[in-house]
Amino acid sequence: MIDILREENWKLSQEVWDLRSRADAESRQRQLVEEENRRLHNNQQWLEGQVRDCAAAVDYFKNSVARCFLGLDKVLPILEDLRKDTSLDRAMSRSV
Repeated sequence: MIDILREENWKLSQEVWDLRSRADAESRQRQLVEEENRRLHNNQQWLEGQVRDCAAAVDYFKNSVARCFLGLDKVLPILEDLRKDTSLDRAMSRSV
């Protein structure tokens, strides 16, 4: 009977050791996952900031290009008139 109890005790001790080992491994794995989660969250925050910065830059350059086109809309007709006047002046000076 004592041998049976010793064997049972040994089996239970082994089972406790196995369970503790698995619990420790799961705890380490959970800690690694939580650290990775924090790292990914920090990266995501940084990337979202980069996206906001890039979006602001895009808006700035869109507005700059729009202002350039407005300026061209004003300047091109004036340049076209100057070209016509210059062509007319050349034609008149050749005929004189």
